[in-house]
Amino acid sequence: MSIEKSIDELIEAGWHVLESDFDEASFEKWKAQAADCVNALLGPNHTYTEYFRDYIREPGQKNLLAATGILSAVREEIGKEASRAKRS
Repeated sequence: MSIEKSIDELIEAGWHVLESDFDEASFEKWKAQAADCVNALLGPNHTYTEYFRDYIREPGQKNLLAATGILSAVREEIGKEASRAKRS
Protein backbone atom coordinates (compact mmCIF):
# COMPACT_ATOMS: atom_id res chain seq x y z
CA MET A 1 0.00 0.00 0.00
CA SER A 2 1.35 3.45 -0.88
CA ILE A 3 2.11 6.01 1.78
CA GLU A 4 -0.39 8.43 0.27
CA LYS A 5 -3.12 5.76 0.37
CA SER A 6 -2.35 5.05 4.04
CA ILE A 7 -2.66 8.75 4.85
CA ASP A 8 -5.91 8.97 2.86
CA GLU A 9 -7.30 6.08 4.91
CA LEU A 10 -6.34 7.85 8.14
CA ILE A 11 -8.04 11.03 6.95
CA GLU A 12 -11.17 9.06 6.07
CA ALA A 13 -11.08 7.31 9.45
CA GLY A 14 -10.85 10.73 11.14
CA TRP A 15 -13.96 11.85 9.27
CA HIS A 16 -15.77 8.69 10.40
CA VAL A 17 -14.96 9.59 14.01
CA LEU A 18 -16.37 13.08 13.43
CA GLU A 19 -19.52 11.65 11.86
CA SER A 20 -20.02 9.16 14.71
CA ASP A 21 -20.99 11.90 17.18
CA PHE A 22 -17.34 11.86 18.22
CA ASP A 23 -16.90 8.44 19.78
CA GLU A 24 -13.96 8.98 22.14
CA ALA A 25 -12.75 5.36 21.98
CA SER A 26 -12.60 5.59 18.17
CA PHE A 27 -10.75 8.89 18.49
CA GLU A 28 -8.13 7.33 20.77
CA LYS A 29 -7.57 4.46 18.34
CA TRP A 30 -7.34 6.84 15.39
CA LYS A 31 -5.06 9.18 17.32
CA ALA A 32 -2.53 6.43 18.05
CA GLN A 33 -2.44 5.20 14.44
CA ALA A 34 -2.23 8.67 12.92
CA ALA A 35 0.43 9.89 15.37
CA ASP A 36 2.58 6.83 14.66
CA CYS A 37 2.24 7.44 10.91
CA VAL A 38 3.14 11.15 11.04
CA ASN A 39 6.03 10.52 13.39
CA ALA A 40 7.40 7.69 11.23
CA LEU A 41 7.12 9.70 8.01
CA LEU A 42 8.42 13.06 9.18
CA GLY A 43 10.19 12.45 12.49
CA PRO A 44 9.35 13.78 15.94
CA ASN A 45 10.72 17.31 15.41
CA HIS A 46 9.04 18.20 12.11
CA THR A 47 6.66 21.16 12.29
CA TYR A 48 3.70 19.08 11.09
CA THR A 49 4.44 16.39 13.67
CA GLU A 50 4.54 18.96 16.47
CA TYR A 51 1.30 20.64 15.35
CA PHE A 52 -0.40 17.27 14.96
CA ARG A 53 0.67 16.24 18.45
CA ASP A 54 -0.64 19.55 19.87
CA TYR A 55 -4.05 19.16 18.23
CA ILE A 56 -4.65 15.57 19.27
CA ARG A 57 -3.55 16.08 22.86
CA GLU A 58 -7.15 16.83 23.87
CA PRO A 59 -10.11 15.01 22.31
CA GLY A 60 -12.62 17.20 20.53
CA GLN A 61 -14.23 17.77 17.17
CA LYS A 62 -12.28 20.95 16.38
CA ASN A 63 -8.98 19.29 17.28
CA LEU A 64 -9.78 16.26 15.15
CA LEU A 65 -10.78 18.46 12.23
CA ALA A 66 -7.49 20.38 12.48
CA ALA A 67 -5.52 17.14 12.78
CA THR A 68 -7.09 15.72 9.60
CA GLY A 69 -6.07 18.94 7.86
CA ILE A 70 -2.51 18.40 9.02
CA LEU A 71 -2.65 14.86 7.63
CA SER A 72 -3.63 16.35 4.27
CA ALA A 73 -0.60 18.63 4.48
CA VAL A 74 1.60 15.64 5.33
CA ARG A 75 0.28 13.82 2.26
CA GLU A 76 1.17 16.83 0.10
CA GLU A 77 4.65 17.06 1.66
CA ILE A 78 5.33 13.38 1.01
CA GLY A 79 4.13 13.78 -2.59
CA LYS A 80 6.50 16.71 -3.13
CA GLU A 81 9.41 14.77 -1.70
CA ALA A 82 8.65 11.82 -3.98
CA SER A 83 8.53 14.13 -7.01
CA ARG A 84 11.85 15.71 -6.09
CA ALA A 85 13.43 12.28 -5.63
CA LYS A 86 12.23 11.17 -9.10
CA ARG A 87 13.78 14.25 -10.72
CA SER A 88 17.14 13.66 -9.07
